[in-house]
Amino acid sequence: MAATHRSRPDDLTTRLKWLMLMRISLVTFLFGVTLLVSFRHPATELVSSFNYLYLLIGYAYLLTALSAVAFRRLRRPVLFIYGQIVGDILFITGILHVTGGLQSPFIFLYFLSIISGSSLLYQTGGFIATLLSSLSYLVLFYFEQGGATGVQAGPLATPALSHLYYRVFLNLFSFVIIAFLSNQLTGRLKRAGEAIREREDSIEDLQVLNENIVQSVTSGLITTDLAGIITSANISSEKILKITRREIMRTTLDRLFPLPQVGDYLARVSANISDDVFSRFEGSRETPFGEEMILGMTLSLLRNNRGNPVGLLCTFQDLTQIKTLEGEMRRREQLAMVGELAAGIAHEIRNPLASMSGSIQVLASELELNEDSRKLMDIILKETDRLNNLIGNFLMYARPRPLACKPVRLKDLLEDSVTLLRNSDRLPGGVCIETDLDSDTELLVDAMAMRQVFWNLVINAIEAMPDGGLLKIVSASVSSKHAADPGVVRVSISDTGNGIEPGIKEKLFFPFHTTKEGGSGLGLAIVHQIIKQHDGWVDVVSPPGEGSVFHLYLPESTPVRMHQEV
Repeated sequence: MAATHRSRPDDLTTRLKWLMLMRISLVTFLFGVTLLVSFRHPATELVSSFNYLYLLIGYAYLLTALSAVAFRRLRRPVLFIYGQIVGDILFITGILHVTGGLQSPFIFLYFLSIISGSSLLYQTGGFIATLLSSLSYLVLFYFEQGGATGVQAGPLATPALSHLYYRVFLNLFSFVIIAFLSNQLTGRLKRAGEAIREREDSIEDLQVLNENIVQSVTSGLITTDLAGIITSANISSEKILKITRREIMRTTLDRLFPLPQVGDYLARVSANISDDVFSRFEGSRETPFGEEMILGMTLSLLRNNRGNPVGLLCTFQDLTQIKTLEGEMRRREQLAMVGELAAGIAHEIRNPLASMSGSIQVLASELELNEDSRKLMDIILKETDRLNNLIGNFLMYARPRPLACKPVRLKDLLEDSVTLLRNSDRLPGGVCIETDLDSDTELLVDAMAMRQVFWNLVINAIEAMPDGGLLKIVSASVSSKHAADPGVVRVSISDTGNGIEPGIKEKLFFPFHTTKEGGSGLGLAIVHQIIKQHDGWVDVVSPPGEGSVFHLYLPESTPVRMHQEV
């Protein structure tokens, strides 16, 4: 019984189907033989007993039909199998009874019943089938000996009593032997089936695990046969190549990657001269959107358990962003080296400039110069100061000093810049200044650096309004666009000038990029650098002809740390 419960339901139902199929086949064969004999010998005494045989055949058909109907609603398969065994043994006993009793040639049908019981329910089924077959055979023996044989087989003579006992004993012993052998065989088949199922389960688990691993790999993975025809591709292949798996499966490896390295490798594999374990290279491929991507690829042979090559394995990664970053890093290193060199040269130029400016001032005060000479002296001093300011701004950008952050009221910083601007000769008469400042906002910033930022921006705003206009400065706390930040403070500096052209806006914060005559192109670059040092960012809104607004975003809590060069 325990063995039966461990059987899989699908295996048990399959064996039940085979039992019913064998029964209907055997009955159909018996029915055909009966009809054949009755047609050829219609007047014999044996044929007269075939009426009972027809009833038994009908019983077998009915039993099979009822079993097939009940099979669809099967809930307790063990009891159903016991019913099948009992029904088969009753049918076999009836067959023996009408075909000669103990001398019937169909005694072997009991053997089939015992074998089927063993195959269905293993040892328990074999034992039940053997017991019922033996009891049925003994009942048949009892009725024949007691004179209640029912229909007699006329031509068959009754053997001597000792010979009859011997036959009964031999048949019963045969039942036991058949049961023992069938139990041994079915037991081995059961153990072999369980071992096969365990291996199938293990193989299935490994296949699922392998498939999950392959599909979870972030690199593209494609397998092909030895001719380069693609046989499988993972999900990452679709994402990297930006095409569907169906499109990948419709092509070959050399068409999917039209690279000379791929063609050479396939040619070596076809010529059976590919001794290398793998081939790694980089190449470019165009996406369906016309973008060029750089791929890092590895080709290697796939081998079976005997070590024979059966295909190719192609793994690849999208290196476009990495290569872009590498190029950017190389450019930054080169620019850093050039900047360091330029900063050193600028610093060395600044010293003789100071000497030249001082010398010109001394000469201008001690010499008696005519008007033209004095104008030339003034031009030299003015250009010297401009060159000195340019070098100072360049050094500020190339060698940013460490920040000295302290708590400062933002309103005080902005009002200092506005006051300085109102008292400066750089403020045209037609420019009005409006402020709307949050009085409670306090930031952890470098006050000197932030004054430089505000000064550069208000000067730019004034220069954008040569015919006058409105300069407006507004500060307020807003929510951060970065989820990790609790909040930011926005400072907006707007003008009513002509705005910024889209082509110029893209290069607005690039050093030495300016549209103003005599400008250095470092003012906004320094603004961007200082704001970035404070972990903030700058947004510019400037429709052409509608003025410009520079939004400065500063975190409410800026960490005090040593900032590196941008």
